[in-house]
Amino acid sequence: MDDWLPHRNHYLSILLENEGRRSTTCDFCHQGQPTHRCAQCFGHPQLCQECTLTAHAHSPFHFIERWNGQFFQPIRLMDIGFVLHLGHHGQPCPSNKHTNVPHDVLCVVHTIGITHHLIQPCRCPPFTPLHIQLLQMDLFPSTIERPQTVFTFSVLDLYHMESLEGKVSANSFYTQLRRLTNSQFPDSVPVCYPKSAFHLCCDLFLLSKDRYRELMRVSRQWRDLILRKRFGLGFNSETSSSKADLALFCPACPQPGINTPKDWESQPK
Repeated sequence: MDDWLPHRNHYLSILLENEGRRSTTCDFCHQGQPTHRCAQCFGHPQLCQECTLTAHAHSPFHFIERWNGQFFQPIRLMDIGFVLHLGHHGQPCPSNKHTNVPHDVLCVVHTIGITHHLIQPCRCPPFTPLHIQLLQMDLFPSTIERPQTVFTFSVLDLYHMESLEGKVSANSFYTQLRRLTNSQFPDSVPVCYPKSAFHLCCDLFLLSKDRYRELMRVSRQWRDLILRKRFGLGFNSETSSSKADLALFCPACPQPGINTPKDWESQPK
């Protein structure tokens, strides 16, 4: 602490400098205006809108901010035209190029917060159901029919770990995600940063309720699937699980013929 105190004011000035615009051109293309920045990308690059969309093709759950003339204001990627394409490694489906298919709004619960995306399913034949397409992209759907909420595999693993090691309840975990999304007004999550009154009405209709109930249900399904995977039940689809297939073998328990003397029955207690 004695070494750090003389540098405290310098550290503080750097924190304040990082809140503003650092350059007059995009950090990637060096041509466009640096109107956007990402709160999760390393170094917080300040990018133009086109470079922001390109840079987040495979990082769609980051939180971005847009310069409003005075400060960087949080927005969503969907607000600047980002579409989450399912299948084809995140690229647009060729079957959708010549069709005017409307995009659906999907609520995504991730480790760094809760956001919303416009999604475009793959429509290549044979058509795969939406909930299966989401699962193939590491997104766990909350329902089978018309899913509107998904949980990333990462957030389900994180909740499982925190519930085991930290004894964190589902309500506390979800409250933490809401505060990560909007620390000033966590009660407004998942409704966040509408662009207009029309978007506000749509968000309130589709996204006003929280996802606590969905987290409880999906986390149970996730734990069951992970257990079955670790016990090797998914490698042979022809065999069905039976009683005690998920039981752990305890090497400390007495097992006649394995870890007990042959004459154990004649031994005193």
